[in-house]
Amino acid sequence: MDKKLEPIAVIGIGAIMPGALNKDEFWQNIIQGKNCITEVPKEKWDSSLFYSADRTVPDKTYSKIGGFITGYKFNSLKYKIPPAVAKQMDTIQQLALDI
Repeated sequence: MDKKLEPIAVIGIGAIMPGALNKDEFWQNIIQGKNCITEVPKEKWDSSLFYSADRTVPDKTYSKIGGFITGYKFNSLKYKIPPAVAKQMDTIQQLALDI
C-alpha cells in the first residue's frame, strides 16, 4: 500500500492558546473572528523600559502587542507531580503536559 494513502486516526487533540484554554474555546474564537492579540500585560514587562515607537532606537522594541495566555492554572497533582516540584517547572513544560 502506498504510504501516502495509509489511513490515520486522530485520537485526541489539545490546545491552549491566547484567549482560549481549550480547543473548543479556540474554535469558537476562530468562528467568531475574535482577535486575541493584546497589549503586553503590565506584569510581563514595563513598556517604559523596553518600548519605543522609533524603530531605530537601539535595545528597544517597537511593538507592544502579542498573544498571551491568561487564566491558565497547572494541576500538578493530575500528573502526580508534587506542588513544590511543579513550582520549579517552566510554564512551557506545564503547557506541554496539558496539551
